[in-house]
Formats: sequence, C-alpha cells, structure tokens
Amino acid sequence: MKKIVAMFAIGVCMSTAIHAQTAKENWKQLFAKVSDEYLDQVYLRYQPTAGTQVGYHQYDTQLEDYSRKNIDAEIAALKDFEKRIEAIHPDADAASFVPRSDREIVLSTIRSQLLTLETIRPWEKNADNYSSACANGHLC
Repeated sequence: MKKIVAMFAIGVCMSTAIHAQTAKENWKQLFAKVSDEYLDQVYLRYQPTAGTQVGYHQYDTQLEDYSRKNIDAEIAALKDFEKRIEAIHPDADAASFVPRSDREIVLSTIRSQLLTLETIRPWEKNADNYSSACANGHLC
C-alpha cells in the first residue's frame, strides 16, 4: 500500500511540474500569436507605407487613410490589443527575458500610437502628414 501511495505522490508531482512548464511556454506562444495578429490587423493595416518599407508588397498600392472613421477604428483596435497583451502574464525566469521584453516593446508601441492619435492628433496640426505619406509611399 505504501508503494502505491508513493507512486501516486510521485505521479502528482510530475504532473504538476509538467503543467507548470507548459504554462510557462503557453504565455510565450500566446504572446507570439497575439503580437503577430497585432502586426497584421493593426500596425501594418493602418500604416501601409510602413508595410511597403519593410518589404510586404501587398501594401504597395495603399496609403494611410486619415479619415475620422479610420482613426476611430484604429484607436478601438489598439485598445483591444492593449488589453489582450496586458492579459498575458509572463513569468520571471531569466530565460524569458527576451519575450518578456518584446511584450513590453509591443505595449509601448501601442500606447505611443494611442497617445499620438488621441492626444497629439498630428493630422489636425501638420499638413505635411498627407504629403509625407504620399512621398514615403512613392519612394518604396
């Protein structure tokens, strides 16, 4: 009977260790998935000349859309991805330093764009936004 209890205890410990390791890896996989979605659905969608500049040719025929409707849609998408990425809780392992840092970089990029769109609002103050978008799109 003692052998069975000992084997059961060992099994429980191994199961817990495997689950803990899986959870550590799951946040990294989830972050990779969500950050890829952010890149495709928000960052490059609303900044197509940036997509062209980094070599994504599906954006070659597009320019930024500075309409109020589009800006509002971008703000909503940014807020959604900010919440999604904030909900991913990284572990504190030294081996997780790079993906943990990547998470902070993506969150900072989202927050910077929200600050630009909601507070600074450069399209209202700087007419060069429009001509620069055309020039940057043409040079790519």
